[in-house]
Amino acid sequence: MAKKGHCKNHPEKLTARRCFYCKEYICSSCQQKREHHLFCSRSCYYRWKTAALWSRLKPHRTWIFILLFVFFSDLLLYLVLKQPPPQTAPSVSVPVTEVADSFWIKMDTTHTAFNYGLQIKLEIKGLKRPVFLWKNGVFEQSRKAEDGVLDFGTHYFSGGANRFSLWTMDKNGKSGLIDSFTVLFHSARLNYLEEPLSRVFTKQRRIALTFDGGSAANGTLHILDTLLSRNVKCTLFLTGDFIKRYPALVKRMIADGHELGNHSMHHPHLTNL
Repeated sequence: MAKKGHCKNHPEKLTARRCFYCKEYICSSCQQKREHHLFCSRSCYYRWKTAALWSRLKPHRTWIFILLFVFFSDLLLYLVLKQPPPQTAPSVSVPVTEVADSFWIKMDTTHTAFNYGLQIKLEIKGLKRPVFLWKNGVFEQSRKAEDGVLDFGTHYFSGGANRFSLWTMDKNGKSGLIDSFTVLFHSARLNYLEEPLSRVFTKQRRIALTFDGGSAANGTLHILDTLLSRNVKCTLFLTGDFIKRYPALVKRMIADGHELGNHSMHHPHLTNL
């Protein structure tokens, strides 16, 4: 008869089972069966598993120690010999008197064609050297004075803060900041159009069925036949490429009474533009 002992976690219980690793008595509530053995906890199982793997690597232990020694030696050498990063010279404002006889900036804001935002037109007069325009920390363009006028053209505002900065070079060739300004743009119309539309409240029990047509027409004919057989009308959003490639299918959609929507010309990734 197997010898019994008190469970390590429940002393009031007698049991003959033991943990395969630590050899402590464990009752049925504490037993964890892993790989055909009983363990008292995950830690004992992981310790046993590590020891088993280490015993299998016994013929290769020498090579493992050599590789670890080389790795840590190279790491220590890298940390000792690593050079500090070069220090970036601080930006210095360029006195306007060094680059122009007179200096002023004109901003002209006009609505876009679709009224989705505003455009800014920067007209800079009086500068004699090239000027570099940055917007939100990203280089936009550079211009050189023609007849004493620097015209950067129009620039779209994005929602929120639009930070502009103008840079040029002094007489020694060092770049410096001329001026910077921030335009805060907020459009209630744009915020409304950005809201996702998933549901419209109506007294009728209806759903809106839509399909997108990008560049391929796989399954399109089967979809149209299925919709026609069930007398279901839907909205199909087609790209310009789809319309050019499959004009017969587009005419079939119109003849069946479906609604067509704009899905851009070439289906670009608009969030990355």
